[in-house]
Amino acid sequence: MWTRSHEAGAGSGTRDRRDVSRLRAGAETLAGGLTLPILSHMANKAADLSDVFYALADPTRRAIVTALGRGPESVSVLAAPFSMALPSFMKHLSVLERSGVIRSSKAGRVRTCELAPRTLSQAEQWIAEQRAIWESRSDRMVRFVETLHQEDLSRGQRNSRAS
Repeated sequence: MWTRSHEAGAGSGTRDRRDVSRLRAGAETLAGGLTLPILSHMANKAADLSDVFYALADPTRRAIVTALGRGPESVSVLAAPFSMALPSFMKHLSVLERSGVIRSSKAGRVRTCELAPRTLSQAEQWIAEQRAIWESRSDRMVRFVETLHQEDLSRGQRNSRAS
C-alpha cells in the first residue's frame, strides 16, 4: 500500500519515482491519503503512452528498438554493440518490456526479444493525431496571414489611387 512517505520521495531509485507518477496518473487520492484507482480508460491509456515515450527517450533503448526492427534477436546479440555490462543492458530491456515496447521469451538458456507492434502502433497513432492538429493550426495561420497580406495590398492600391 502506498503511504505519504512514498509520495514524498522516500525509498530509493528511479523506479519509486516512476511508480508514484504512475499512481498519480491512474489513481485518485481521497482525504486521509486513501488511494482509489480511476476507472477511466483514457487515464490508463495516457499512462501507457507515458511509459512508452519514457522507454523511447533513452538513445540506448531506441537503438535496441531499431535493432529489433530487423527481427527478433537474442539478448547476447542485442548487447554486443554496446559497451556496458550485461546487467546494465538488461535494465534497458526491462524498461522496454515493462512499457510493452518489446516482449521476450526464453528457450533453454537463450532469451529472445522481439518488438510488440501493437504498443508502437498506439504511440504512432497518438503522434499522427497530434500532427493532424498541428497541421490544421498551421493551415489556419497561413490563411490568416494571406488574408492580412491581401488586405494590405488592397489598402496600398487604394492609397496610391487617392494620391
